[in-house]
Amino acid sequence: MTESLDYQAAATAAMEPRRTILLTAMGTRGDVQPFVALGLHLRDARRWRVVLAVPPEYRGFVEGYGLEAEDIGISLQHAVSSSPQGRALRTAGALTAFQATQDFFRLPLLESWFASIRRLLAQLRPDVLLLSGFVAMSGSAALPALLGLPTRVVLSYTIPMLPTAEFGMPLAGTGFTAPAGWINRLQWQALQAAVSQPLHMSRAQRIVDEAVAAAEASAAAGAVGAEVQREVAATFGSSSSSGSSGSSSGASSGASSGASSPQPVGSLAGSAAQPPRSGGIKLGRSLTPGVAPTLYIYSPSLLPKPADWPSHSHVVGPLLLKRQQAPAAAAGGQQGAAVGLPAELQAYLDAAARAQLPVVYIGLGSMLGTVFEAAEVQRLIGCMREAVVAASSQLPLCAVIHTNLLPGSCNGGGGGGAGGGTGPGLQAQARQEQERSGLPPTYFLLQTPVPHELLLPQCDLVVHHGGAGTTQAALLAGKPSLVVPCVPSSDQPFWADLVHRRGLGPPWFPVLRLTAAKLASGIQRGLLHLDRYTAAAEALGREMNREDGVAAAADIIEQCGGAAAAARQQRA
Repeated sequence: MTESLDYQAAATAAMEPRRTILLTAMGTRGDVQPFVALGLHLRDARRWRVVLAVPPEYRGFVEGYGLEAEDIGISLQHAVSSSPQGRALRTAGALTAFQATQDFFRLPLLESWFASIRRLLAQLRPDVLLLSGFVAMSGSAALPALLGLPTRVVLSYTIPMLPTAEFGMPLAGTGFTAPAGWINRLQWQALQAAVSQPLHMSRAQRIVDEAVAAAEASAAAGAVGAEVQREVAATFGSSSSSGSSGSSSGASSGASSGASSPQPVGSLAGSAAQPPRSGGIKLGRSLTPGVAPTLYIYSPSLLPKPADWPSHSHVVGPLLLKRQQAPAAAAGGQQGAAVGLPAELQAYLDAAARAQLPVVYIGLGSMLGTVFEAAEVQRLIGCMREAVVAASSQLPLCAVIHTNLLPGSCNGGGGGGAGGGTGPGLQAQARQEQERSGLPPTYFLLQTPVPHELLLPQCDLVVHHGGAGTTQAALLAGKPSLVVPCVPSSDQPFWADLVHRRGLGPPWFPVLRLTAAKLASGIQRGLLHLDRYTAAAEALGREMNREDGVAAAADIIEQCGGAAAAARQQRA
């Protein structure tokens, strides 16, 4: 009887219409990979059709896992590394950071993402649209209402985005928390008013205003005007909703912000001279994490959900690929085949283990290739090399220095000599330094990307930039961290301070203050107290490894998909 019921349930599930989700990701490969993990689970375990919109350079990465991939528009990483505004942003100091950020976002990034998502929504008509990180700032949350679709919008962030008294705003660059809760709240309010509104919200609102104006000028808009009206009211509320604000740009200067209710888009169809009316679609409410369902994809064991956050905010945990989810292109094209470390690197780690020497990993992820100019890259790599040699003179160790750059190159520059280059000459020099003792070389220069989950468990101390993904990767491996934030106005100091406060590593310092002596001192401190730091990291790592962020996120998406399906049935 039980088998019969199971068969009937399976048969019923197979007959249900397949739901569709459009996932979005922007940034580096580390920003894309979590949504590959989520997409694979939704496709394989939940029977969803998954389409992942990503920067052009990562389409092949996504398709390598057998998922559908689409271009999302201009690559943020490419804009940061190659545009004049991006170069100015990378080199901006504390006094010029705001202006540099403002200038950078004058590039047509948000418009490009908005246009691509609009095209994909019209083509796919998905049940759920997930907007992650920077993409959520483009105004695309308004698109389902604008297009008259029942698509449900879900937001996703790798950092807290909602005010709380429990800790400060991650992007403030001031560390984890202020001495008092009211100071934390004040910081959130001040920075949202000073940064989020002028840099993102007003620009996104203008993009939406222009899209609404175009729809109002189209005769086709009249056919969906009533449905748009209902979706706008349900999703965004009236224009008098708290948190709403019209664009301050000239593009929406004719908006009637004092309207008491949304205006149907179709009611002004054909009136090309009519000024844009943003009264119907206000982004302030749609982009408030806590009104729209919001997934925070960091570990609740590392940073629990604040008690003063609303129920729509979900700290689900990191979205991690399972070991068996290897790219289809790996190991002769066999999905799920094991992927190992480069043979030379594994041999070095094995030699360190035989010699019973601690292994220090030093890597700044994508920061070396995007944040720093070639001369600074060479200086930093020189400091890393000198630091491990100096530290090893006091405490014997081995180190993996991850340059993530091609041999003989530094962010497009040529390989340097001693103290700065990344070529094979330094690798040989490292070998020569300890050949006399019969021990492994002091350091191994790693110049290709490798999976954190394979490398970090074989290390003892992880030196990194403090990105959310790398921070959690180290802790999942049960390893302590020495954090060296590279971008002061990012979330890196936030995670760095949290790691130290929780006893998971030695005191952090910014890369701007990095010297060989300072890094050597940090490494020595980490190794001197390694047992204490490791015990704390292993305990937290066990908790984090029990989390299943992918399944938790998928459960919430399923609820949103059900709401979208119900809305479709009501319209039918």
